[in-house]
Amino acid sequence: MGRVVRAQTTYKAQPGATVEHLPEILKALLAADNDVRGSAEATLRNVARDANVVPALLTHARGDPDPQVRQLAAVVLKRRVLGHWPRLDRETQEHVKNILLDGVVKEPVGLVRRSIADVVSKVAKATVPMGQWNALPEFLAQCTQSPEEAHRDVAFVIFASLTETIVHQMTQHFATLGGLFRNGLNDTSLKVRVAALKAVLSLVTNASGEPDEVKIVSGLVPQILATARNAIQMPGEEENAALAFEVLDELIETLPKALSGHVPEVVAFCVECASSPELATVTRRRALDVVSFLARHKPKALLRAKLVQPLLRSLCPLVGEPKESDLAGEDDIDEEREEELQVQTVAARLVDLLALKVPARHVLPEVLAFAAAALNSENSGDAQSDAKRRHAAVAVLGIVCEGCAEGLQRRYVSALQSPFQQPNAR
Repeated sequence: MGRVVRAQTTYKAQPGATVEHLPEILKALLAADNDVRGSAEATLRNVARDANVVPALLTHARGDPDPQVRQLAAVVLKRRVLGHWPRLDRETQEHVKNILLDGVVKEPVGLVRRSIADVVSKVAKATVPMGQWNALPEFLAQCTQSPEEAHRDVAFVIFASLTETIVHQMTQHFATLGGLFRNGLNDTSLKVRVAALKAVLSLVTNASGEPDEVKIVSGLVPQILATARNAIQMPGEEENAALAFEVLDELIETLPKALSGHVPEVVAFCVECASSPELATVTRRRALDVVSFLARHKPKALLRAKLVQPLLRSLCPLVGEPKESDLAGEDDIDEEREEELQVQTVAARLVDLLALKVPARHVLPEVLAFAAAALNSENSGDAQSDAKRRHAAVAVLGIVCEGCAEGLQRRYVSALQSPFQQPNAR
């Protein structure tokens, strides 16, 4: 039977509608009736061709008593403002900028305030590079010092969207931005700290790599880790820690010198997260990904910090081949076990990466010590735990065979024979 293709309904705009009809149009856009909403959309497209729609939409975004209408007006304004901006006279442009900043600090509803902030970001990208909104960075800096959490939060939200523009225009003020973001990462509000973390990510992404900038970014690393740790410890906020992992990835790739002196703390935090079964799998895997990125691109940094051996001691227990019963089929693996296998996979890849990137003398002793202890250990009374350690032992031995093949042939063949002669080695 063929698929039924339904004709798309074409809605007609209301004839004669102008900017003065925006209140009715905006309310109709919120209607539940599809026909009413469709007609309003067609009418808005016609009305929005007039540049005067910009100050008109801003009036409703700031003055309508219905917060839904205010938010909708701000969303529509965000889409239309840049297209009309060059057509507005200078006086109107200044009026729009002033009203937007007033809305950022005075709008009481969070969602509406965020929508107005989005419009600020749009206008700023068209004006700041031209030197036509020099007051904006100073305004945002003042907001970061406000006693109101909402003001501090929205300031960093805007900073996050504008950092690329601002950094290129304010190279001489990079230290000022770094200081503002450091204060944000130390804020008493987790919401503000997370917003500041997003701004830091944008700052790192757009940093030039000049020594002074690297030093400033390096000073933010302890606060980045502290913000991630706080997010993990707060109920319902764990996903915000992923931002910190993203920042660390960006630092490793674009500003590795900014991690100088901080590598031990970064690795320790990531390993702590990866080894915590109470955390979500995505968090644990993301933490291991940071260390993997570091091992792949900066293995010498791990060696200089003498982190390879303690890292392997933490990774080896996470590595374990699944039992044959686990491989029988997807339906036979419960959700908890499936998540565990995902962490095991990432840990195994990291061990393999270390074996390939780091000299065998730094890897083999730890791997063999773990394998020997796991395969020769007495029954601890926890059969499941013992089995997992034996599986991990076999797995890590197989993993390092390629990367450490020469070292194994030269020095460790005899050491490998004894454990496999034990009756409980499986």
